[in-house]
Amino acid sequence: MDNTAEQLQSATKPATNAVANAFTGAFDTVSSAATNFWNWLAVHSLWPNMLGRMSGVTRDKPLDISRTFQSTFQIVREATTGFFTSLVTVTGDAMMQIGQMIEAELLRLQQDFTAILCQA
Repeated sequence: MDNTAEQLQSATKPATNAVANAFTGAFDTVSSAATNFWNWLAVHSLWPNMLGRMSGVTRDKPLDISRTFQSTFQIVREATTGFFTSLVTVTGDAMMQIGQMIEAELLRLQQDFTAILCQA
């Protein structure tokens, strides 16, 4: 009986090893694929890169917007000042005072807007 069991074991050992190796190889492949996917997704590429870009945008864009509005306010103030300065020759000091009030108000609006952007 022992001899028969040994012969049976000896005869089936290569097939049993082949099946066991096939399962081990399949599990190793799935495990490796899952690990590689996780590394791509969370460790090396997708999420860190995307979050890094989002951080840069949220850091830089408010400053860009602020600079654009400051430039626009500056242009409007200069144009308004030039317009009212030219009217002074015709209307006297009244138009200069109105121009100064408008320029002061535009400057206040610019400062308020910049302060709001810096708080965000």
